[in-house]
Amino acid sequence: MLDCGRLMTAESQGLSQLDHVLNAVLMLAHVVSDSGKGCVSSPFDAYCT
Repeated sequence: MLDCGRLMTAESQGLSQLDHVLNAVLMLAHVVSDSGKGCVSSPFDAYCT
């Protein structure tokens, strides 16, 4: 689950916290897909969507 709330807009090293999280999730998905497995992510803020 990915936290997409307001606090994730804070910047660090030129990117928002959300951008850092998305980069990590995409890298993880890439590694998992190379192993032949699957993965799922779900964004949320105040409510799970």
